Amino acid sequence: METDKGRGPGERISAELGTVMLVTFSRTTTPIKAVFVGMEEGGYIIVRFPSGSGIHDYLYEGNEVVIKYIFSGKVFGFRSEVVGYLFKKRLLLVVFSYPKEIEIHRLRKEQRIDFLVPGRLTDDGVAWEGFVVDISPGGCRFSITDTSAGAKAPFVQADAEVNITFQLVGMETEKELSCKVKSIEKHHDLISLGLEFKDADETITLAIRNYVQQAARFLERD
Repeated sequence: METDKGRGPGERISAELGTVMLVTFSRTTTPIKAVFVGMEEGGYIIVRFPSGSGIHDYLYEGNEVVIKYIFSGKVFGFRSEVVGYLFKKRLLLVVFSYPKEIEIHRLRKEQRIDFLVPGRLTDDGVAWEGFVVDISPGGCRFSITDTSAGAKAPFVQADAEVNITFQLVGMETEKELSCKVKSIEKHHDLISLGLEFKDADETITLAIRNYVQQAARFLERD
């Protein structure tokens, strides 16, 4: 995900009224869900918590928090402090200081999910065995595990073109896909490549998307 830091306090926070925010108070690890209800640019923001959220012990002036939320396909995050609060029978409004700096992370275009199947990476006619460890309709991550028999790990750079072969769920035979290398991570003898599919057949893209959606629904069950 791309990150953009250093936005000044004079710039308006990108959020609509009613945006759900996750607030983590100092010395806690569990975020609490709240709703954005207002702000004064450069001054403060106001969020509404459930009246039974049990956060009263944290509502003292100056207590630090981390606030994160999603808006327009991006994840926003910033640090702030408690300024004050208003508590009524079914209403708990908390005022936080306006952030001095905001981090912005762009979400992936497609949902990605863990996917452990053996595969083969081919670079300039040389093949390496490994595993596809996660997948989305737009790409995957491939970890190379076999450097035996004196074979050197592939020397690839970002934007290099390679081919990857593996068996898709619901298909009887292996499929070879042309890819562009988007990222490279090295951990001791393990090399992990972030790959973007190039001109994948529509049938293959649809098969991957169906698998990702079905697997995600299964994993998100209560």
